[in-house]
This record gives sequence, C-alpha cells and structure tokens, in this order.
Amino acid sequence: MRIPNPDDDYIRSITYICDEELALAMKTIAQHSFGITPEDLFIVTAREFGFKRTGENIISSLRNVYEQMLKNNEVTEIDGKVCVEH
Repeated sequence: MRIPNPDDDYIRSITYICDEELALAMKTIAQHSFGITPEDLFIVTAREFGFKRTGENIISSLRNVYEQMLKNNEVTEIDGKVCVEH
C-alpha cells in the first residue's frame, strides 16, 4: 500500500487506486479497530490515503470495494460493525 508522503502535495485520485489496494487498506484498518462502522471505515481509509475531504466519489469507490469484500466473505458485519475474517 502506498501511503502519501506528508511533504508531497500530490494526492492520487481515488480512480487511480486499485480495488485491491483499497481492500487491503480497509481490512488492515478494520483489524486494528474495535467496533468500527462501515461509514467510519470509509472515512479513516480515505484519510490514510491523504484525502482531507470525503466526497461522493471517494465514498462511492470505497463502498463498492467494501460491498465486494462482503460478497467475497473477506469481511462481515455484526451489529453494524465491520469484522475481518481471519
């Protein structure tokens, strides 16, 4: 996963970040979070990639990847919280 350099003003557009990289970031964040909701996961993931704001394009991209992760049984939701399958 490529984390932006804080000294660099360049932030990749969400469209240039592959789904696998977004999924890996979300799984890693969820594994290290206690009781994170999908919406909070999207915000935290966006921040890790250097986005200061989470507009509709960013949330939509993250939600699409998240829904695919649910379908693939990579993550589940229990009581509205994200759980990563080991």
